[in-house]
Amino acid sequence: MTQVSGRAGRRDRRGTVVIQTTHPDDPLLQWVRTFDYVSMATALLAERRRFIYPPTADSSQSSFATATRIPFATPPRRMPSASARPSPTASLVPTPHP
Repeated sequence: MTQVSGRAGRRDRRGTVVIQTTHPDDPLLQWVRTFDYVSMATALLAERRRFIYPPTADSSQSSFATATRIPFATPPRRMPSASARPSPTASLVPTPHP
């Protein structure tokens, strides 16, 4: 939003930015409106730290590929009851999407 407001004008003429929202009291909008970058960055970084999001935590992505096709395991014929717990030694295998 700050970038948009900075680009709204033309050279020496100031522009106008209109933000339509159903939450006008949202702290993020107040920070943007008052150009309070320090408070915004402090609060948002604390939130990211709380939920273990980057840049306060590492993230990774894994992908696997194979040159040969590997068949999926056959899914069970009936679903286990909701109270059934998997064995701690059970192995997980890929199953087709229902």
